[in-house]
Formats: sequence, C-alpha cells, structure tokens
Amino acid sequence: MITLVPGLLLLLFAWRFRSRSPAWLQARFGHRTRRSKASREAWNAAQRLFGELLWWSGWLVLNTGLSCWLLGMEEAAGALWSLGALVLLVAGAWWFTERELRKGFDEEGRPRLRPGRVASEGGDR
Repeated sequence: MITLVPGLLLLLFAWRFRSRSPAWLQARFGHRTRRSKASREAWNAAQRLFGELLWWSGWLVLNTGLSCWLLGMEEAAGALWSLGALVLLVAGAWWFTERELRKGFDEEGRPRLRPGRVASEGGDR
C-alpha cells in the first residue's frame, strides 16, 4: 500500500493547486521561476498550467503505484518505481510550463503576439 502514497500526495497537492491557485508571489508554494514571477498574467498562466499538469501526473503516479501493488512487487521496489515516476513527471511538468511561458511571454512578462493576433486586439481571431 505504500506504493500508492506518492500518487495520492501528488493528487492532493494538485487538487489544492487547481482549486485555489497560489496568490500573487506571496505563496509558499507554486511554480516560482523568473519567468512566472515577471508579471501577474504570467504568474496566473504558469499556476493554471502547472496545476493541470500535476493533476494528470498524479493519476499516472497513482496508476504506477497501483500496478506495482497489484503485481505483488515488494513495497520498497514499488515505492521506488512510484517515486521515480513522480520525479520524472514533475520535472516534465516544470519543463513544459517553462517552455509554454517562454513561447507566450517575453522577458518582461508581457504577452507575445501570436500569429493571427493584432496588437490592438485583446483576444485571438
């Protein structure tokens, strides 16, 4: 049963992230990088995306732990598999969020113009 703990903890953390996103820079947790802290708009976009990625990663880590448990793997080996999946998926979520921030915002935290968007417009065409 210990193999299920990493997935359950990540799901709990992601649920908290999705239900109440961290406040603007005063949060003790959150996706806190130079790009995400550049502006409020970048902060909100980063928290929303990172929370969603953590949610789905939590289900994958839980599935890994459940599979190890159902296959009768020793608890220590199953926990290592679950923790390995957790580390890889959280690192991947961090990398993907940073990549999306780099594509969507400049260094100052201002939104970049996307193809089909005019500077005076507020939304996409």
